[in-house]
Amino acid sequence: MSDYSIKKHLLTEDESSRLDTLDVELGSSWLRLSRVLSRREMLEVWGIVLALRKRTADPENHIEFAVGDWLNATEAQFGSFQELVRGDGIPRPRVMIAYKHQNQLRDQWVRQLCAHLRSKFGIDARLDDFEVDYGQSFSDYMTSEIDRECVALLFVITPASVAAVDREKTGGLHFEIQLANARRMRDSSFRIIGVYREGTDTTSYLRDDRWIDFRDDSLYANQIRELALSLWGERTKPPLRD
Repeated sequence: MSDYSIKKHLLTEDESSRLDTLDVELGSSWLRLSRVLSRREMLEVWGIVLALRKRTADPENHIEFAVGDWLNATEAQFGSFQELVRGDGIPRPRVMIAYKHQNQLRDQWVRQLCAHLRSKFGIDARLDDFEVDYGQSFSDYMTSEIDRECVALLFVITPASVAAVDREKTGGLHFEIQLANARRMRDSSFRIIGVYREGTDTTSYLRDDRWIDFRDDSLYANQIRELALSLWGERTKPPLRD
């Protein structure tokens, strides 16, 4: 087996610093975790290992030692590897959907959005209706997902949701948007994405941000595809002319 300790110079300064912060050691034939990491932290480690593997361009994949150690630790803590990473090794984006409970018809649309993101686009979309069981805490769920686990909050924009966060300033939705805004201020990679479902006004938290328009049901298939491409980081722009 090749000695991959000599390959660590291929790590960027930020990657090396992040591994040190996470107490992760990358040796010649192993990857060692010195403490229990969160799901998001484990995916950060995976991203660094994957980047190192690509930089080595080793056809024999000797760096599989690190992948194997990561897999063992991840599956012991979180279960199926497929829940975290898609077939090509790219981590699945995990997002939480925030919305104002109103009536069965509106709530069903939100559940459909969540289900389609999961089943059709492989995005780990989270919705309180599916995640919080009877007797469990909504506050704990909101805090865990927004403060630590998710890469984005999808805020469903309706007149009722805007009123809840901008005028009433009470309840679970207001708590969620405050948590998300605090996370965004300390983590530039975290996004709050407005999902425009009804009305013509948006919340002050999103006034300068680009949102995606779901108000025309005839365009639903195209818009959810655009949203999924954005969450996967796969939106493209036209190429430059030679």
